[in-house]
Amino acid sequence: MLVIVISSGGNDVPENAVASIDGKPITKEDFDHWLEGIAASQQDPSSKSKPEPPKPGSEQYKALKDQVLQFLISTRWIELEGNDRGVKVGDSEVERQFKQTKDQSFSSEK
Repeated sequence: MLVIVISSGGNDVPENAVASIDGKPITKEDFDHWLEGIAASQQDPSSKSKPEPPKPGSEQYKALKDQVLQFLISTRWIELEGNDRGVKVGDSEVERQFKQTKDQSFSSEK
C-alpha cells in the first residue's frame, strides 16, 4: 500500500521535507531545485535575465507548486514501484532513453 503524506504542519513529514512517500521524504531542497527548473523552463527563452520563480502566495506559485509536487510524487512512486517489482535499469539504458526522448522532443537543436 502506497502512503503519501504532504506537509501541512503534521508530524508525519520530516521538518526539511515537503512530502513523504512510504516513509521516504521529498526534501525541501529537491522541491526548490525542481521549482526553479520548471519555472525557468516556462519562461521566455529569449530573456537574458536569470528566471525567477513566481512569488509565494501568488496564483502562479500555487499552480507551479502543485505541478512540482505532482512531478516529484509521481517520480518517487514510480521509483518505489520499480524497486518493489525488482526492476533494474543501468546507466546505459537511462542514457539511451534520455537521448531518444531528447531527440524526439528537441529535434530542431541538431
